[in-house]
Amino acid sequence: MKQSSERFTLTGNSLVRRSQLLPAIVPVSKATFRRMVLAGKFPPPMRNLMDRIPVWKGSVVIAWLNQEDPKATDEAV
Repeated sequence: MKQSSERFTLTGNSLVRRSQLLPAIVPVSKATFRRMVLAGKFPPPMRNLMDRIPVWKGSVVIAWLNQEDPKATDEAV
């Protein structure tokens, strides 16, 4: 899949894919991010209409960013 050159803006109403989160918004690797979700250190995804692609509500990601320092979480996992 071709990456868009447009810059993504996180809003409370947006649905965000993992590819949009990493590494721009949550600066960790895919493996670390997966461990964070499984350990409950990042909110679990919801499923989109096709039920195949995990997505996060922008408001949930923003709330997590306000309470956590993602760089510090990378070391804690």
